[in-house]
Parts: sequence; C-alpha cells; structure tokens
Amino acid sequence: MTVTMRTAPINGTFSGNLTAPSSIFEKVVRFLNGTNTTLYAFEAMVIGERLNASITVYVLKLVPPFVPEKFNVTINAHPVNGTVIVPYASGIPVSVEFGQFEATSYLEVHPENVLKAIGSFNESELDNLNGSTVLTLNGFRFVVQVSRPGNYTFIVFHNGTEVSAGGLELRR
Repeated sequence: MTVTMRTAPINGTFSGNLTAPSSIFEKVVRFLNGTNTTLYAFEAMVIGERLNASITVYVLKLVPPFVPEKFNVTINAHPVNGTVIVPYASGIPVSVEFGQFEATSYLEVHPENVLKAIGSFNESELDNLNGSTVLTLNGFRFVVQVSRPGNYTFIVFHNGTEVSAGGLELRR
C-alpha cells in the first residue's frame, strides 16, 4: 500500500506544521480543531525567610469531537479515543497513525479554557505535608512528596492516576 504524506501549516486549536497521510489530512485537521481543550495549571509558591520560589505543573484535558474510524491520534504519548488527560508542554507531540504509517508533528495548543489553582506555603509547613493533597481543582489533586526538607516533587493526579509532575529544590 502506498500512502502519500502531506505537511501543511494549520492554525486553530492546534497550530504548526501538521504531517499526516493526504487521504485523511482534512479529517485530522477537523479532529484537532474540534477538540475541546482545557489547560489546568497548579502553582505552589514557597515562601521562606530569605526565599521565594514557585513551581507550576500543567495538565491538558482533551475532549475530541468524534472517535476516528480510519486513523488514530496520540497526543503526548496518550491515545485520544475519548476524553484524555496529558502532561502539557509547548510543542506537544501529536502522532497520526493510518494503517502501518505514522507521522509525528510538534504542535502548539491554544486551550479554550485555562483554569488555575494557586497555593502559598511556608517552607516548614510544606516539609510536614509529605503525601498530602495541597490543592484540588475539578477532580484533580495536586500532591506534594517531600524527599527531604526543601526538596519537593509535586504530582497532579486525576482519578488516582498520576498525570504530570515537577520538582522543586530549595537551595540555601
């Protein structure tokens, strides 16, 4: 089977240069542009005697307009065949699979909604919260793991599954 690939700029919910098989290119564009996207940002600010530090961990919730029949879409290594939640980054990998052929593009996402949860903690308070949920937002939990005082990993969970994480180490 011969498949002709097409690369063209797209500009909508997703933007950048999309590569996909020519025969399904327009369906893939409709799929991506019709996907409802919400960006969740969880920010922990750590306030200390001589420090101010913060970390923000991002999560993207995607609700596609339909389930593709002839192709598969994977966003940031997560198959999109219904609502999916993925770690967010600029230039997110979007793969289109059609039969044996797969093409990956790195696209920007322009979320329809941005929701943010912010918490402010002093260092000693945070050191005592190991394993605790420090923020919640729409079914997401933002949990802190303390490996040692001043060294934190913040994890976003959805329905008990880890979705995204980031670390913050305070140096004195």
